[in-house]
Amino acid sequence: MLGFGAAGLTQSVAFLAYFRALKEGPIAVVTPVVSAYAAVVLVLAVLFLHERPTIAQLVAIGVTVTGVVLVATDLRELTRIRIGRGVLFGLLALVSFGYVLFFIAKTVPEFSWFLPPYLVRMFTAAPPRCLPWPQRGAHGPGRFGARRCAGG
Repeated sequence: MLGFGAAGLTQSVAFLAYFRALKEGPIAVVTPVVSAYAAVVLVLAVLFLHERPTIAQLVAIGVTVTGVVLVATDLRELTRIRIGRGVLFGLLALVSFGYVLFFIAKTVPEFSWFLPPYLVRMFTAAPPRCLPWPQRGAHGPGRFGARRCAGG
């Protein structure tokens, strides 16, 4: 269960980073960067599951990385590479989404097709409900309290 909790928390980070990236940078740049998460999944599969990618998969990863670099940089200013905050948050979302999907793909054969994504989604929704939120009408140092996490 700890792995599902970590994946859920990582997915929360991924969504927050993606939304922040959209706020900080143009959608035409941020979205292709984040959408390259399949490359992260393939790299993790090669590193941790010892899968052997095909030539077509390696070419696809190369094209994907090239496309992300071309979209994320200004070709008119190649002498001075400057990556905007939107791209940086997009890269955080890219790696986070890649990890989450790798984890789900890794656990599906063991649990079934339904349970891993379901549990990751449950843990994705859980952290905001478990944080201490201001309580209405409370004053002073004890005005914050953790909401019940089990069952809402």
